[in-house]
Amino acid sequence: MPLVVLDKQPAALAVPSVTSDNVAGGKIACEHLQSRGHHRIAFLPETPFWQTFTGTVSDRFLGYFNHLKLATSDAALPLRWAQALQACTTAVQLKAYIQAQRITAIIAENDVVALRALQRLQELTSNSDTSIALVGFDNLPAAARNNPALTTVVQDFAAIGAKAVEALLDQINNPEHLFDDQIVVGVKLMVRSSTNQY
Repeated sequence: MPLVVLDKQPAALAVPSVTSDNVAGGKIACEHLQSRGHHRIAFLPETPFWQTFTGTVSDRFLGYFNHLKLATSDAALPLRWAQALQACTTAVQLKAYIQAQRITAIIAENDVVALRALQRLQELTSNSDTSIALVGFDNLPAAARNNPALTTVVQDFAAIGAKAVEALLDQINNPEHLFDDQIVVGVKLMVRSSTNQY
């Protein structure tokens, strides 16, 4: 039966997959924030990726982690930030932790998590300026409409779909061949005003 896995790379299963380059996404988000003068950049997950260190969110974190330049030798700090931020359930907790850790920028697991964090932080300020730079993933329509508009890593869903169809057709037309290609589609950064505030 022809099969293509989307957004996951099967570890041992010999089937083709098509994913976005989530590692590159974490990297370009981190590099963008560093180019804006940020040094204390945290990763905000909803998913506890550290339990397995596999999957999309883990790849995004590792792309960020591998390119983060901290002025400390504490290599575990970014993971501790992620775990603590994930545990913040209220706006007050989130803001207090960010301030206590002197975090100036956040890369969120996805746009939904980023927009939720931005809304929580705005609840505690009198205007839309939260004084924290924020990057999401996925380029949801709400990201552009938000105030401030959210900088986000854009996945090429059209290319992902096209590559998946090509892989399916290859399997249908060549049933005797083994298809286990892991296809990775590039991403790009859509810069908006959520990273222009610092």
